[in-house]
Amino acid sequence: MLLQVVLVVFTLSGLVDSEQDCVKAVESCRTDEECTKNLDTLQGCLSAQEKSSECAEALHALRDFPVTGCTCSRGDEEITCLNLFWSIWGNDQLVSPYDYTRTSIKDLVVPHPGAVSNDACLDATLLCNRNKSCSQLRTDYIVACGPRAQTRPPRGAQAQRPLCFQHRCRRALRSFVTRAPSALSINLFLCSCSGDSMERCRMRRHKSIVPSCSHSPPRDLHGSFLECPELLSSCQSNHLCRSRWVDYQIHCQSDLNHLTRCTKRSHAACLHSFVGLIGTEIGPEFAQGGDEVRPPCKCERSANKADACRDILQMFTPNPCLGKTLLIYLLIYLIAIRVL
Repeated sequence: MLLQVVLVVFTLSGLVDSEQDCVKAVESCRTDEECTKNLDTLQGCLSAQEKSSECAEALHALRDFPVTGCTCSRGDEEITCLNLFWSIWGNDQLVSPYDYTRTSIKDLVVPHPGAVSNDACLDATLLCNRNKSCSQLRTDYIVACGPRAQTRPPRGAQAQRPLCFQHRCRRALRSFVTRAPSALSINLFLCSCSGDSMERCRMRRHKSIVPSCSHSPPRDLHGSFLECPELLSSCQSNHLCRSRWVDYQIHCQSDLNHLTRCTKRSHAACLHSFVGLIGTEIGPEFAQGGDEVRPPCKCERSANKADACRDILQMFTPNPCLGKTLLIYLLIYLIAIRVL
């Protein structure tokens, strides 16, 4: 308990330096004998789930080194960085490895002279295709999420249904979100549908944000999505999904005193966190034929975990913080295309 208290105090007091990447911070720490000694002690405490005063002292001794406040960026070294981050903080801490202090929703909206059709999601696709990086990365994830080529079955054998490489599909989706220009990728996933083309537009958006491969084959023996507590447990078993989920919890949590306000008071951070879930086990989706955001799980057989299951669902709908974030994005987008 003492170790957790010290960690929380460091976070709230601003004593940690969030400017340095954890990979570089640990490399720097390893060049200093005192830092190395205390880091080894801290990591040993966390791996053994020990909560002694020695552990707290080791963390306190590291306060002058950037390792206790390092952050991670999405991209090539993300997994390595996250492994180091959680080896310092421990898996039971609700702290985000990511830093969004320099982001603004206005920076995430692509300006263009006006819609070229009455289908906003088609417009978003066309805009992406005009950008070399966005177009190539989008092609990469479409190919990665497509059906896997089947070898010809032996004579007399029944052909199997097409499969897909789910991990490859999710990795390509994450790569698209991370490496494509943010304004173009977010526009593709969050395009707003209305008018006569609403149904086609929503289906296009649904297939963009959730290619069938990313959530198939069926999650359980009944051929349906997992129950939400099971899905979250699976997500938390790996550092990447766990980090994205914790990040989303922190930045898209509604303030109990002002429900439409996010606890971190940054709708840009919430938007980044929401999009960051795409390509993970708990990646969000828009319900087919609607604008309701939901996780790829249900609460039909979770009687003994009903409250926990409902809490997971309510992080998406109804979530006033997320709802206002998406509304602000839409309004800025409409202004950008000179609709308002």
